[in-house]
Amino acid sequence: MALPNLSQVEVMLLSVITINLNNKTGLAQTIKSVLEQTFKDFEYIVIDGGSTDGSLAVIEQSASISYWVSEKDHGIYHAMNKGIKQAQGKYLLFLNSGDTLHQANSLSRLATTINDAAVYYTSAFCINNETGKGYIQHYPKQITVNYLLERSINHQNCVIKSSLFHKYHGYDESYKIASFRDFTLTLAKNHENFVYLPHLIISTYDLNGISSDYIAAENEWKQAVAQKHPELLKQLKDIRAKKNRLIYRAFAKMKRLYFNYKINHFNKVVRS
Repeated sequence: MALPNLSQVEVMLLSVITINLNNKTGLAQTIKSVLEQTFKDFEYIVIDGGSTDGSLAVIEQSASISYWVSEKDHGIYHAMNKGIKQAQGKYLLFLNSGDTLHQANSLSRLATTINDAAVYYTSAFCINNETGKGYIQHYPKQITVNYLLERSINHQNCVIKSSLFHKYHGYDESYKIASFRDFTLTLAKNHENFVYLPHLIISTYDLNGISSDYIAAENEWKQAVAQKHPELLKQLKDIRAKKNRLIYRAFAKMKRLYFNYKINHFNKVVRS
């Protein structure tokens, strides 16, 4: 995938890319959080998939958007790749409609920390926008191939050097859910460095996104590993088998505790 020739343009620190399809309310929240940032050395790109719910009007009313387009696409990663092609920032941050930057100074704090690593990632504030309930997800200080086989870091809480999308050919559009995990696993396999910023949360992540479908996500991930990283497939199967054994033991322990509770309760009733 061809990127702009950054030697011919003024390189800014960051490009924020939002993709959207028929999520007018979420898009408005996302745009508001981006345009309220105290930090200004970034461009904002919105890729809309041809929405019919009024999203276009929200985009048109936001004069500070650097680039936008509204047209049909072939899925979320095709939309992201379209955004990547337009981006001129040294680092890229993907913030989907419905997700918001955590605080007005999130990008300012990020800018004072990043230097030249391949990927910077932070803890994530995850929230269910329907219930208002959320939690903070923390991550390990070191990201390894093993870790990425088993789980993922949060896409909206990491920034990735734009040159890496050219080097590793962008997101694989053949996957609906697993492309980000595939891309970060490729980076880890090739020893690109990940730096954790535990003191910072970049974004608030909407738990109702497509990747919240856990079963579909895990099935596609197994398919992606088999197709793109076959040398790691046995390792993935071993990790899953170990996890299943741990879950089984935990479930069995809970059953034993509940059974003992019922017996003790029954004995108390009989004695009384």
